[in-house]
Amino acid sequence: MKPEAIGTVGLLVIDEAFWQSGLRGLDGKATLTQEGLEPGRTSLVCYGSRGRIDMVATADLVAARGRLWKALQVAEPGPLRHGLLDAVGLTTEECRNAATLERRRMRDAGLLPGMSTMERRKRIETVLPPAGEPWAPPGRCATLWLILAEALETGHDAAGAELARERTESGSVRALRLRWRSRLRGGWAAEAPILHLDATPRSELVRTNLPRIDIGAPVAARQSHVRIRQVTGSPTSARALTPAADAPDRDRKSAATRLRDLRAWIGLRARQCHRPGQAVDLLVVGQKAAIDALRPGGLPPRVEAVHFNALSGLDRWGGIGGMILLGRTLPAPRTVELIATALTGRVPVPNPEGAGWWYPMAERRLRLAGDRTAPLAMEAHADPIAEAVRWSICEGELIQAIGRGRGVNRTADTVLEIDLLTDVVLPVTVDALVPWAEIRPTRRDLMALSGIVLENAADRAACFPDLWPSAVAARQDRSRSVTNCYYRDLYNSQMSHSSAEVNYRPAGPGHRARTAHIDVTRIPDPEAWLTNRLGSLASFESCQDNCAATGVAAQATEAARLDTLVSRLTANMKAVLAARHASLDALAARLEATTFVALRRSAFPNQTEEIDA
Repeated sequence: MKPEAIGTVGLLVIDEAFWQSGLRGLDGKATLTQEGLEPGRTSLVCYGSRGRIDMVATADLVAARGRLWKALQVAEPGPLRHGLLDAVGLTTEECRNAATLERRRMRDAGLLPGMSTMERRKRIETVLPPAGEPWAPPGRCATLWLILAEALETGHDAAGAELARERTESGSVRALRLRWRSRLRGGWAAEAPILHLDATPRSELVRTNLPRIDIGAPVAARQSHVRIRQVTGSPTSARALTPAADAPDRDRKSAATRLRDLRAWIGLRARQCHRPGQAVDLLVVGQKAAIDALRPGGLPPRVEAVHFNALSGLDRWGGIGGMILLGRTLPAPRTVELIATALTGRVPVPNPEGAGWWYPMAERRLRLAGDRTAPLAMEAHADPIAEAVRWSICEGELIQAIGRGRGVNRTADTVLEIDLLTDVVLPVTVDALVPWAEIRPTRRDLMALSGIVLENAADRAACFPDLWPSAVAARQDRSRSVTNCYYRDLYNSQMSHSSAEVNYRPAGPGHRARTAHIDVTRIPDPEAWLTNRLGSLASFESCQDNCAATGVAAQATEAARLDTLVSRLTANMKAVLAARHASLDALAARLEATTFVALRRSAFPNQTEEIDA
């Protein structure tokens, strides 16, 4: 109930996804054993306001329990059938009354603050049933009756009361598993209008709690300065990155390779999405297991990693340069069916038998730039409520994650780049659609991302034995290069001005001079790095120093050449200007003389005629 101190409520604002907060029993712990519901138990007593036994109320509850007991005796595993409840004589009114009577079974144990543990235990034992007698908590029993009342009122099976076998200390027993949806607290919704705010609402889910809600037209905000690239077929699931403890070595090695490739991709994107003045350049979002697996290997500086369902209420990534979304959160069909059951109290429509235990696949269309689309197969549940639940957990969470980058606030100077490494169709425009196989880093890419590119195959094998086990393998490696711009960092591109070229020759006969490209921010001492891996060097020369000296001399020569050119241009311009001035003076003199003669003729026309005669 609403506290009286709050007073009158003018407007009740409910945040997004509130429907999940009222779900109960999804953990499977809300159970009632069939034995605990037997009507002949001595603990089945109702009490009045003064703590005295109410015989009339007790008799009514025993009668209702008796009819329920008859149904449980013949019920088959699964939801309690509507026909069976009706056959034993239960009615909606009797079930709601029984729920009220169940709560009257509770007694005040008289617990007080400061009471010793021994005293508290003694007082609690006085209100509990005798030792060894099955216990049916009053509140849980009241919930069962309300579930049955709703089923009888709407004419469907009681999906929220599922009869199954449960293991207890006494062995396997029949029990009812309860799943239900709590109602909105009284005193709030009845007093004032409700404003529900949700970026990814599903009307099927919201209306279970707010049946009379008026959902406005969706608002589509243009994000002109957001670039989305979707990568399909990427190994980003928790199973692909975190094999089980008893998994074979083959699976463990594959998982390690996938993690290595993802770290390399994250490192590249972190450099490409650098934003000066921002504390974080790149945000990585994925399943908790995947993020936990990536962290031990280390993430690049200025990269923050968080997992799905941990983004709500956070607004600190509005200035980042890029985002990478790894995978998705997709619960099993059984999970979304249980949620749908708790929401509606009904049994969801089952998936087709051909789908097995997983979802059936349905073709969706990706919206691409340029008014194009592309097909993509993804999971979909046959039941509309279960599908809405699945969408909210999967696609809805991805949309919420994308929104953390605040794409609607971006400008041409603060473009947001998003990589979707997941096979999911979202209501966004995808600028580029590529398979993971095309952008997956090769061995050469991984070498480059470490801060060095070695041209010699034998040296590559010696410095990177985990990539090339032998010089022959390094020589035969014809994997693509430059495709993903992994090498661009080391060739003085627009991305990085910290690369340098070095010439070196290992000590010993038969060795020729070799060339390598170094990122000095990652390998500040290339000579020591090469010596530690190749042994002593007969020679080492950094082209960066030579280039610096050459650059100074070139700058001086260029400055002198420019001074000479300026002097010549100045002299030529002065001569040209003098000639122009002279020409203009002569032209002005001629114009002045011509004007004087014309004025005399107009002033003395007769004199002109006499002269002419």
